[in-house]
Amino acid sequence: LEPGAALAAYVRLDEVDGAWPTGVERLESERAAMAAVLTQVEGLERDERREAVRARVGALARARWARFAERAGSVEEVDAAVAARGVMGGDLDEISSRAAFNVLLREFQTSVDLGMEEGALRARVERLRDELESVRAGLRDPGARRFVEEVGEIARPPDDSRPVLEASMFGPGRHGWSATDIDGGETLVYTTNTPGGALRLEFVRIEPDSANGLERAAYVSRREVSLGVALAMAREHGSWDGLGERWLALSNARQTASEPGGQSWDGARVWAWDPSAERGRGAMVVNETWMRRHPQMTREHPAYAPGIGEAGDPVRISQAQGRPSERMPMNHVSPRACEALAAALSARLPSEREWRAALARQGVGGETNRRDATFARQRDWVRRVEQELTASGAVSQFFYPDRGAYLPRSVSAPTGAEATTLDMDDGVLWFTPVDQGGGTFFNLIGNVAEIVTQGEKFAVIGGSALSAPEVDPLTAYTTRNVYARRGANDDVGFRLALDVPDGVFRQTVNRRMEKLLARTACVFE
Repeated sequence: LEPGAALAAYVRLDEVDGAWPTGVERLESERAAMAAVLTQVEGLERDERREAVRARVGALARARWARFAERAGSVEEVDAAVAARGVMGGDLDEISSRAAFNVLLREFQTSVDLGMEEGALRARVERLRDELESVRAGLRDPGARRFVEEVGEIARPPDDSRPVLEASMFGPGRHGWSATDIDGGETLVYTTNTPGGALRLEFVRIEPDSANGLERAAYVSRREVSLGVALAMAREHGSWDGLGERWLALSNARQTASEPGGQSWDGARVWAWDPSAERGRGAMVVNETWMRRHPQMTREHPAYAPGIGEAGDPVRISQAQGRPSERMPMNHVSPRACEALAAALSARLPSEREWRAALARQGVGGETNRRDATFARQRDWVRRVEQELTASGAVSQFFYPDRGAYLPRSVSAPTGAEATTLDMDDGVLWFTPVDQGGGTFFNLIGNVAEIVTQGEKFAVIGGSALSAPEVDPLTAYTTRNVYARRGANDDVGFRLALDVPDGVFRQTVNRRMEKLLARTACVFE
C-alpha cells in the first residue's frame, strides 16, 4: 500500500470495531499493523509529513493500548499489554489506577530476576516504589494497597539501630550445630550429624498478643524432642551422674543394668542403659524392644495382640507399628532431667503460656495419636492372656498398655483391664516418630504428653497415645512434689523453647520480594 492508503486503513480499524483491539491476538495484529504503517511512512519525501503521520499513528496506538490495558481481564491479557507497552507508547496516566497496578505488577514479575545481586534488586524495587506512588491514591483493593505499602517498606534502607541477630547466636547454634534463619527469623533451623544419623531442630517464633498473654516473643520447637536429640543433649551435658541425680529412672537403670536379670521397667520405653557402650563407660541407647522381655512371652502367648505384634515373633511389635529408634519421642524422662538436657543446648522448657500460644497458632483438630481402638485390642489381648495364665496356675507378668502412663491425682479413671478408650483408631499402639505429622507444630496434642513450666513449677499438658480419655489434653496438670520432679512416666516427653533478645534477623530484599510477589495477584473487575 501507498503510505496514505496504509494510514487510512490503520485509522479505519477504530471505525470497523470501536473496541479495537479486543483479545491478545488482535493486540498482536495491532502491533503488526502499526509497524507496517510506520514502514510505509519512511517512503514519504517531506520530513514534516513523516513526523505528522508518525504522531498520528503514535496517538492512535497509545489510545488503543490504554483501551486494551483497561479492559484486560486475565493475566494473559495483562502480560500482552506489558509486552506491547514500549512499542505502542503505553501511558499509565491514561488508564485507571487498578489497570496501572496490574501492568506494573506483571511487568516486575515477568522481567525482574529475583536471584540478581541484592543491591541491583533494591534499586529496581525503589523504581517500582516510585512508579506505584502515582497509582496509590486511586487503588481500592486492599491487597493492592498492602502491596504498595510493603514495596515501600522493602525499598527503605535497612534500619541499623537494632542489633542484627543470627541463628548461630542462640540455642544449638552455640554448640556447633549448623544454623539458619528463615523468613527473617520466623523459623530457626539447626542441624547436626551424630553417630546415629542427621538431627534437625526447628523453632517457630511466637509473638505476644492480647490473647496469649506473653510478655515477649519466644521460639517453640516444631517437634517433640526425639531420642536422637536427647542423646545429643546428654553428650553435651557430659555427666550421666549429674543427670541420674535429677532422673530416678536413669539412676535405677544404671544401677541394675549389670545385675542378674538386667534392667526392668513397666510400660513402653524408647531408651535403655547399656553399660558396655562408649568403651565400657556406659551410655543411654535405643531400647531393643518397647516392653521388657519375660519368659511368659511365647509363640502361644506373644507380647502383642494379632495385627499389632510381628507375626511369629513373641516379643517384637510389627514394623508398621514403629519400633524404638532415635526418631521416636524421648519418653520416661523426669522434669528435672528435661530441664538439664534443654540447658545443655542453651534451650529451656516452654512455659504453659508459650505452649498454648503455639496451639492457638496451630489450631485444635486433625489426626492425633491418642488412646484408641488399637489400644483396646492390646488391652483385651492382655486380659485374655492373663485369664489363660491364671487358669493354668501362673501369675501373669504381662502388663496392660496403660501401665506407666501419666494419670494426674486429680483425675479418676479406670485402669488396666477396665481402661477406657476414645472412639477413634489411628492404628498406632505406642508412639510415632517426632517428624511424622503436619502443620506448624507436630503433636502438640497426643503422641507423648509434654512437660511445661508454670513459674517455678512443672506441669504436664497435651495428652498422649496412652492418656485416659478422662485426662483433658488442654489442662495443665501441675506436678508439685519432689518425686514428680525426678520421676517419670512412659507417655511423657518434652519439646524445647528459646529466648532471643531484641533485634532483627536480616532478611534479604530478594527473599522479601519473593514472598510478597507470591501472595499478590492482579486486580480484575
